[in-house]
Amino acid sequence: MILSVSSENFGIFEDFEIELSDGLNVFTGESGTGKSMFLKLLRLLCGHEVDLPIAAQRAYAEMVIDRDDLEPEIIAVKWLRGRSNFRLNRRSVRRAEVKEFCDDFVEFHAQGTSQSLSRRFELEILDSGLPEELLEVYRKTYKDYVETVGILKHHSSTAEIDKEIAFLSSEIEKIEGIIERVGNEEEFLGRVRAIENAEEISEKLGEIDSLLSEETVYNIQMALAAALHLQKLGFGELAERLSIVLDMVQEILSLVKKYENSEEFDVSGREAVLVLADSLRWAKNKYGPTFEDVMKNLEDMKIQLKELAELKKRVATAEGRVSKLETELRELGEEIDTKRRTVAAEVEERAMHILERLGMGNVDMKFKFTPLEVFSFDGVSRVKLLVRTLSRAEFEPFDVVASGGERSRIYLALHLAKPSTALRSRKVLVFDELESGLGQRYADKLADLLKEAAVQNQLLVVTHLPQVAMAANAHFLVERVKDMATIRRIDGNVRRMEIEAMFGKMDLKEM
Repeated sequence: MILSVSSENFGIFEDFEIELSDGLNVFTGESGTGKSMFLKLLRLLCGHEVDLPIAAQRAYAEMVIDRDDLEPEIIAVKWLRGRSNFRLNRRSVRRAEVKEFCDDFVEFHAQGTSQSLSRRFELEILDSGLPEELLEVYRKTYKDYVETVGILKHHSSTAEIDKEIAFLSSEIEKIEGIIERVGNEEEFLGRVRAIENAEEISEKLGEIDSLLSEETVYNIQMALAAALHLQKLGFGELAERLSIVLDMVQEILSLVKKYENSEEFDVSGREAVLVLADSLRWAKNKYGPTFEDVMKNLEDMKIQLKELAELKKRVATAEGRVSKLETELRELGEEIDTKRRTVAAEVEERAMHILERLGMGNVDMKFKFTPLEVFSFDGVSRVKLLVRTLSRAEFEPFDVVASGGERSRIYLALHLAKPSTALRSRKVLVFDELESGLGQRYADKLADLLKEAAVQNQLLVVTHLPQVAMAANAHFLVERVKDMATIRRIDGNVRRMEIEAMFGKMDLKEM
């Protein structure tokens, strides 16, 4: 239900805030005071496109809603320099999102030929008398059916999936091998840099080995022998220095041999490292760019492989499952149709009785069931309400055959004709002068019917009938002084005076 509506600087209205009753809310006032403008404001707050002139550069409107005992929710519209901005629970949203939110529980019934009715309103009327469990089972089965058909549409056999599995398995195996052999990436890349410069290093080591040949060592050894002879003659320093030189040259030659014989300079080992480096570059280009990205993508690929394996199982059983689901849907859909037809007969009878009370006994109606060629989310048949206002006339769709006032009263009758279980689908119904075309002799009956409807729904009714105003749980007066309009709730003597004015020249003794 709508708890309250407020606005600042909107259109011709002074700033106002009104709190609504959860039953019948009536809005009265002379023509041209702003009642239609208020309804436009409500439609705007519900996300509809409306022609609502805003006089001020800045304007604001807000509607507080309570649904199913949840925390109150807030819809707000801010108007700034000709542009509107919508917020739902303080979150900026598109207008269409607000409309979708409100369409679930707010219905507008205008006095003109256009009505804001749900595209599924016939089913909403009938399904209020069906077991929820039956509809839930059908819709769950339908979703399963659509998903299974979709699987077959994209995967006619498991052969394509097998190809994806084989490719993915190959990639996973390849990447796992690269990661395992690389080990620590930083150490591996250091080794690669050394190998890539190995040719130059080997060449220089060869030069050193060549220059420090065995002949050089022999010459140093002979010089050392001579120095040892001189040592006996008192020249010991030369022998000591030559001994150090000999040890250093031999150590250098040993290191050169060690480097030349190390793994980096083994041709076969060197080639293996360079091949692995190329593989690492491939993996990072395709699944990187970093080594960490490669490892993360590897985990994602493993998950995808499991999903493909599961998809393969589902595709393998999909054909048989589609046939089984079609049988289940057909049986459930026929059961739903049977129950809907039963409810339809009851609704038709009750609605026409209610319309007779409103002086519309000439209206005849029926729900037409047309089998669908394909299953739908709502069942196996399309349901349409057909109406005729002359016994000789053809039945026509409800939304094109009647005038605005007649359509509003037919819709009111349908709401009242719902099974008692319809209380679970409480709505907000907004009517604009639904008495249009109705004689005064039926005004009391209309007021009684609105009070009945307000037990199951919250009603906002713009009316010129004092009988309807007298039945209200909350009465709001719309007044206009020059260019400004006001809305206020009235009670007591003020309300009595307004209703007396609505009756006109009558001596109203009692209310």
